[in-house]
Amino acid sequence: MRRIAAFGAVTGSPGVTTVVGATSAAWRSDLGRPLVWEADPAGGVLQQVINPGGEAGLVTVAGIARREGLLHGKVMEFAGQLVGGVPVVTAPLHPGQAKAALEELAPQWESARTGPLPWLVDIGRLDPSLPLPHGVWGCADALVLVTRGHRHALLYGALIARRASERGLPTVIAVVGDCPESDREVLRALGAAGVVRLPWDPFTAAVLRGQWTGGLPGRRAPFEGWLTGRPRRPEYPLVTAASALARELERLLGTDGTAPRALLEVGPPALRGGS
Repeated sequence: MRRIAAFGAVTGSPGVTTVVGATSAAWRSDLGRPLVWEADPAGGVLQQVINPGGEAGLVTVAGIARREGLLHGKVMEFAGQLVGGVPVVTAPLHPGQAKAALEELAPQWESARTGPLPWLVDIGRLDPSLPLPHGVWGCADALVLVTRGHRHALLYGALIARRASERGLPTVIAVVGDCPESDREVLRALGAAGVVRLPWDPFTAAVLRGQWTGGLPGRRAPFEGWLTGRPRRPEYPLVTAASALARELERLLGTDGTAPRALLEVGPPALRGGS
């Protein structure tokens, strides 16, 4: 079975990798955490955190996929792990190497076997002028569009959402930071299946990327509450908010036992917020 959620961003938006990691960390399942992929043609940064100097998992997996296809169990053999137990296939830092690996993988996504949980794939910045930036968007089962909440970003996002709508791809809008528009206005303007509000949370973002070196004053081990299920204070607001995004994806991908919600009809991007 194949279930893939692609995560992409509007130009100038916050990091997609952070949102993907937070969504996996927030996923509530006895089966573990969904596998995260760095599949951005511009390259990735997590390899430098997990295994500096080692070969990125994306390169290794691309070579194996030519012979054996994309099978969850095999892919997991080459996945690293972020804080909170989030498994990740890392991309090389150099864009040329990342693009070469993704070109090899492009024909493999359609027949991928993703296992019991969906794959969450970071495909980086999206260009609305290209119908299919690379293979992931071409066969994904849902798209999470990460954007800021100001008018210019939402108008640009509407172009991407319209492109996704043309191929029947359900889209969830993840708005990071302040946004003057209501959820209803965003849904109508972008023709999306759902909208989730995420806070601007640099601390949690740094923890997820493994870049926090100042200790955790006043906090327990990163995401301890998420791993144990014990009551916790809202110490990681981004992960707390991303649980709503995880639930939205479960519904759209049919992993929560409900039928996916129909897409709203795309309306004109008549947003009132200033730029």
